[in-house]
Amino acid sequence: MKAIKVFYQQFENHLPNNYEDVFKFCLSMPNVGLEPTTVFENTDKNSIYYRCPAWAHKAKRTFIIKSPIDVSITVDKENQALWVNDINQEQFDKWFFLEDGWCSKKKVTIQIFIPHFIFWTNHKNIWIEQKPYFETAVKNNFIAVGGWFNLSSWTRGLSFAFDVVDPLEKIVIKRGDPLYTVSFYSKNLNDNFKLIKEDIDFQTFNKIHQNISVKSVIEYLSSKLIFKEEKSKCPFAFLWKNTPQDKG
Repeated sequence: MKAIKVFYQQFENHLPNNYEDVFKFCLSMPNVGLEPTTVFENTDKNSIYYRCPAWAHKAKRTFIIKSPIDVSITVDKENQALWVNDINQEQFDKWFFLEDGWCSKKKVTIQIFIPHFIFWTNHKNIWIEQKPYFETAVKNNFIAVGGWFNLSSWTRGLSFAFDVVDPLEKIVIKRGDPLYTVSFYSKNLNDNFKLIKEDIDFQTFNKIHQNISVKSVIEYLSSKLIFKEEKSKCPFAFLWKNTPQDKG
């Protein structure tokens, strides 16, 4: 068992193209952006499962990403439009992204770039998993879209997309509300993970932009790289190995 360092930084938009602009984002300032905290830290100590070692083992390794802003969203499915309160047009253009097909008869999926977290590590074969937080479906009317990849070989920002539970009801998010959770995995599931807030160095900045650019050049190649092994195997490889998606 060992302590694995994972570095992170958060932004209120996409990662900029120019390295100098990295330091202009205010969410990196103390008390502006909300830092990740574990599920264990955020749980009532009087909960009946708080002392359960099986639950605590995972809860101490699962981090909650919280909203730094208040925002209220109304979906207009008939006109395929959004009405957003608490922010102005400039903020909407910077923070919201609606991909083609975002609003269909069966599903409404919205993507937001606040906060936009980037995690990276110097350790080999560390996997990152993004999962829904269990309360958002009831409290906020959305379910985050999840996924995972090998963080050691594929460094890039986490997208925050969510499916709307009931398009006829508002999506209401308050500052401090959980949005989704992040977990990290190594070959030894007893390893501890220490999150360290740090400015992105120029080398990591370039690596992220290279990874982002791969999909625009060779679309199927990114799906190979995000699951790339480095000497040791991912502890969850059996869940995705030899699936149709891995054939490109």
